[in-house]
Amino acid sequence: MPTSVGMTGPPGRRLVGFDNERGKGDHTHILDAETAYTFVSIEQLLRDFRAAVETVKGTSL
Repeated sequence: MPTSVGMTGPPGRRLVGFDNERGKGDHTHILDAETAYTFVSIEQLLRDFRAAVETVKGTSL
């Protein structure tokens, strides 16, 4: 089942994203970096998402 959770910033810019796009599998987008992500549970996904948001909030956009 396709899923995605994300946070956007300036119009058209995704700052944080966790998704499982067909063909790419589970992965994250944090600022301009895309990396593989291993899904464990919805609880862990939410913890990881919140941690990524906190990291991005501390950066200069």
